[in-house]
Amino acid sequence: MPGKRVLFMAEGVTLAHVGRCLRLADSAHRSGFEVMLACDPRYERFLAGLPFRTLPLQSMLPRSAPSGHFC
Repeated sequence: MPGKRVLFMAEGVTLAHVGRCLRLADSAHRSGFEVMLACDPRYERFLAGLPFRTLPLQSMLPRSAPSGHFC
C-alpha cells in the first residue's frame, strides 16, 4: 500500500503564507507523509535543503491581491 501524500500550496502574497506552509509541510514529513510544497520562486532561498520536493507556483504580487485580502 502506497504511503500518504500531501501537497501544500503557498500563495506568495506574503512570506507568512509560505512560512506557515513550510512549518506544516515539515511536520507532515516528519510524521511519514510524502510531502510536496508548491510556492512562488521568489521564496527559493527559504527552500534550500528541505527534505521534501518543492515545485514552482506562479503567484500574485502583493499589490495585485484583491481588496480585503489581508484580514
